[in-house]
Amino acid sequence: MVLILSAKTPISVLLQQIKQIPVRRPFQAFRFCGTIKLIEEPLQYQKRLRDEWK
Repeated sequence: MVLILSAKTPISVLLQQIKQIPVRRPFQAFRFCGTIKLIEEPLQYQKRLRDEWK
């Protein structure tokens, strides 16, 4: 949904439009928490990843 703002629009109208926007489910960051098991040293891994862009 696109909400167009202008200086002439009253705040009460904007608040009503914001309330009409459907609420999404919050991002669950705990799903991605944890450690990464690396086979190689982190700096070597980082250099290898950056070299792929060349």
